[in-house]
Amino acid sequence: MCGIFCAVNGESRHPGAPLPGEIGGYKPVREIGRGAHGTMYLADGPEGRVALKVCRRPADSAQEDAWEREKRGWSIFTRIPAHPGLVRVFATGETADPAAFWVAMEAADPEEGGSAEEPDGYRPLTLASVAEAEVALPLGRTLEIGERLAGALEHLQAHHLLHRDVKPGNVLFAGGKPVIADAGLEIP
Repeated sequence: MCGIFCAVNGESRHPGAPLPGEIGGYKPVREIGRGAHGTMYLADGPEGRVALKVCRRPADSAQEDAWEREKRGWSIFTRIPAHPGLVRVFATGETADPAAFWVAMEAADPEEGGSAEEPDGYRPLTLASVAEAEVALPLGRTLEIGERLAGALEHLQAHHLLHRDVKPGNVLFAGGKPVIADAGLEIP
């Protein structure tokens, strides 16, 4: 499982796939990954360069419950107060054709040497990519990351929510700080 950004070696799993047109005021500029519930794009919007997750209704009715759970999770996520350890969501919406919902959120910092302003070289910096690069984080930085993420999970729990999918691929670095992304939420 690869998390919110499921790109392989910085390349889309579907490199020839056409980009969708404007979605809710956001213009996709590059596909950056695919996950279990949707496709991630770098997109231009009112906030500048953002990450745009588009979750199309599955054709397979067996996947309908998972899609509804993902949609419900993002709906809940956008209603709770912001926390510095959770990804910032700028806007959400739905499309009718094809049936989908979308979420515009802050884009992750790029991996070293990349740039969100130059989409072809962009790879999101995640805790998974740090681990894959076998970069040893200093103890203080490791504790800072753990404390921030624990605070984010505590914040969710204080709002009666549980995150079902905490993993390195769902921990992004935005503005140099770790944030939990992907609203795999459940109401206990």
